Amino acid sequence: MNTLDDLSTTQQNIILGSIIGDGMLTHIPTKTKGIRSTYSEHFSIQQKDYRAWKVMKLEPYLSFSHKGNVISSRVNDLWRELEDDFYSNKEEGKSRVKKLPKHRLAHLNDLHSLATIYMDDGSLMLTTRLNHNNKKIFITPHIALYLQNFTYEELKSLREQINNLTLADFTLTKRPDGNGYYLRTNRTADTLLFLQDIHPITITCPAMSYKTNWQYRFYMETQKWLCKYPEYELITSSRDRMRLYTPEEIATLIDMKQKGCTIQHIADRLGRSYWSIVYKTQDLRNQSFM
Repeated sequence: MNTLDDLSTTQQNIILGSIIGDGMLTHIPTKTKGIRSTYSEHFSIQQKDYRAWKVMKLEPYLSFSHKGNVISSRVNDLWRELEDDFYSNKEEGKSRVKKLPKHRLAHLNDLHSLATIYMDDGSLMLTTRLNHNNKKIFITPHIALYLQNFTYEELKSLREQINNLTLADFTLTKRPDGNGYYLRTNRTADTLLFLQDIHPITITCPAMSYKTNWQYRFYMETQKWLCKYPEYELITSSRDRMRLYTPEEIATLIDMKQKGCTIQHIADRLGRSYWSIVYKTQDLRNQSFM
């Protein structure tokens, strides 16, 4: 394996996403071929199933080490090339700094890269708001990509590349650590769209369902909150849900559902989000309108 072109598109994107995320490239002196490099990832036992997914996807280039909590590669020319691109030159008394080279970001051309970055360094954050008068609990989900060790300009370039892969909008948001910024979604619609876009990939890795499967996560949150407030209703909060449906929109929704149209088709027709249609359909069924 000498270049990225020796790998499939899926493998290329998982490797690049992993280097941006948890992966580490290290140079090793060899007796006959000079300085070469290797790839490795350290992980906790709780994430072993996820690393097994990576090893399976990147077979035969990655494998579990005898230590059990590390996956690593053999030395080869590609890792050395990538290390030169993704790391600054080491200065005496200072640690190496991982960077995001623009020409490598251009190779993030498949959602496997974005899914990998998220599963490595992302989180599905939840904020809650209780309305005791109406006995409702509003949950607002956000996607966070904790990449604050990269600079503002690097994250800006990454965000531009992300926009080529998904319509979910990420914003640069301030943090007190690292270089001061990370990427996150602000709207529920963007969060759910992102999870929907990467779903064909993440469904093959059930170990990460707690942050990739919204239906599962919402169910778990429901069980948790209902233990404390058994008579309350949990609702996913979004601005789109606050915009009331007109009688014409309701009639169109019912008509299109009866004709067998998909949720996404109805959403596109009404200018609503996918999940707004899901919740409104459920509401209409509860009221026996469908």
